[in-house]
Formats: sequence, C-alpha cells, structure tokens
Amino acid sequence: MIRLIHTILLMLACNFLQSQTIHFSQIFSASMITNPANCGNFEGDWRFTDLIRSQGNNFTDPYKTNLISFDKHFRINNQQINSSIYFANDLSAQNTLMINQFFFTGGYQTSITTKSFLLFGLQAGYVLKNSSLSGLTLPEQFDMSSGQFNSGLPYSENFTFSNSGYLDFASGVIWKYKHEKFETEIGAAVFQLNKPRENFMNNSNELQPKYVIHGSFGKKIKGVIYLKPQFCYTWINHSSELIAGSNIGYRLTQKSMKTALIYLGVYVRTGIARNNDSAILLTGLELNNWNICFSYDYDISGLHSITSRSNAVELSVVYIRPNTFLNNKTIPCDLY
Repeated sequence: MIRLIHTILLMLACNFLQSQTIHFSQIFSASMITNPANCGNFEGDWRFTDLIRSQGNNFTDPYKTNLISFDKHFRINNQQINSSIYFANDLSAQNTLMINQFFFTGGYQTSITTKSFLLFGLQAGYVLKNSSLSGLTLPEQFDMSSGQFNSGLPYSENFTFSNSGYLDFASGVIWKYKHEKFETEIGAAVFQLNKPRENFMNNSNELQPKYVIHGSFGKKIKGVIYLKPQFCYTWINHSSELIAGSNIGYRLTQKSMKTALIYLGVYVRTGIARNNDSAILLTGLELNNWNICFSYDYDISGLHSITSRSNAVELSVVYIRPNTFLNNKTIPCDLY
C-alpha cells in the first residue's frame, strides 16, 4: 500500500515537471519575459534587472526562479535602437527539474507625435530542460539500520532521466503616450512563434504560441501621489492567466534626494473559467536610479490542501543608468 502511494505521488510529480513554466508575479519587473518590445522601454542609458522568486516557502525546499537581464539604447542615424540579453533559471523542489533560458532581443522605437511612441521587439533564444531524481529517495532506499532514507542505496524502479532543448522566438509591440499629468501604454506579444517541439520524459510535444496583452495607466494626483493600475493577460491553448491591480505611490520631497517614491500595490492572479489563484501584495522604493520591490503571493484559491506551494515571495532590484545622449542644441553666444 505504501509503495502504491509513493508511485502515485511520483506520477503526479512527473506531471508537474512537464507543466511548470517560468513565471513571476512582478510581471512589470520581469519585462523581458512579458513583451520583447519592453527592450529599451525606459528613460535612461541602460538598465539592469535582477528578480528572484521563491515559491512554497512553508517547505524546506521551495521552488526557486531567478531572472537577470540587461538592456541598452543605441543611437544610429538619430534613430533609437534597443538591445537586451536575459538569463532565467528555474529550479524545482529537490532539484528534480531545472529550466534554463538564454535570450537575445532587438528593438526599435519610433515617434508618432512628440508625446506618442511605438516600440517593436524581436526575441530569439534557447530553452534547456534537465530532469533528475538524484535529490529524491524511494521506499526501497530506507535504511533499516539507521532508520533513515539513504539515496546511495539501489532501487529497482526504471526512471528516465531527460534532457531537452529547443530554439524559441517571440515578437511584440507597445504603444505608449506621455502627458504632463499622466502616461499610458498598451502592448501585445506572441511567444513560441515557431511552435518548437519539445521531447521530454519520453513525450514529444509541439508547443503552441503563447499570447500576451498588457497595459498600464499612471496618473499624478496633487503632485505627490501617483496611481498606476496595471494588467497582464496571458493565454495558451485553453489556459489563461490574468494579473491585475494597482500601485499607489507617494513622492518624497527631501532635497537631498534627486527622486524618491515609496509605493504599495495590490494585485490578483486569476483567469477565465478557473479559480482565483492568489492575491499579490507588494511594496517598493524608487530612490534616484534604483527601484527595489518586494512582493508576497497569498493563496486565495480555497484549495489549500493541494496548493500549499502557491504562497511565494519575490524580490526585484532594478538600476537605470541616467541618459548620456546629447541632444543637438544651438547655444547662443556673443559674436566678436
């Protein structure tokens, strides 16, 4: 009976290994995996982002995800060309599954008017998956002499250790409008454009395109208060996910600081024809060229007995180098 229970749990785990994908709650910090057109979508010279997620922290071995990205502006013939590179790593509990992503992105920004802009992005990269049971112990590996499991003991089960890799392509577009008192943007992206084929765990699967629509609206209220509702909707096949909510910030006025903004945010993760997943609470600080944000996912699905790993924490650190581009200006001077 115990052997049967362990077998069922292992089958469920293998199912999870095939379905788990890299995702974040701070979708607007993880801009490179939200929309390739986000490449260069900032005011400055270059941007560095580090985002860490730990899911299932009520267990001793949570799922861990890390994203590191770098993007930069270039001026070529008075045109803004953008480029970026990012690396993402996802490690499941007990090291049973590791996903590595390495992507390059190229982008272009053009002006429609002095206040309206279009950004385009094309992305290409490689995804590598590795599975291993080296971190697990099976019923046959229980050492009666010590009363503990010993991973060095042999077992009779025949498991397949799998490695899989494929090329992936994506594209996206963003329209944004800037006004003195508000700014807004809306974007759309398609990932897995090439429908890559994944051969994993003795299964061959053609990955279908993943579609993303996102938007935001930021408005200043009385000069020092800033409100920014945001949403991101993703769907692939019949599965969907919606993250929606708002940040509210207060701009500090200390003279010793160039810019300083503290903010709070409340979001929900849900979808169409599915249970609500989690409530997302976040707090952050923008100080000079730094943006540091901490968020917590709280399970609201009502399925606590089988979704105990849905609680998660995330920490993002973003640094933007101030713009070093020189505009062509005529400086009046005295003639002698």
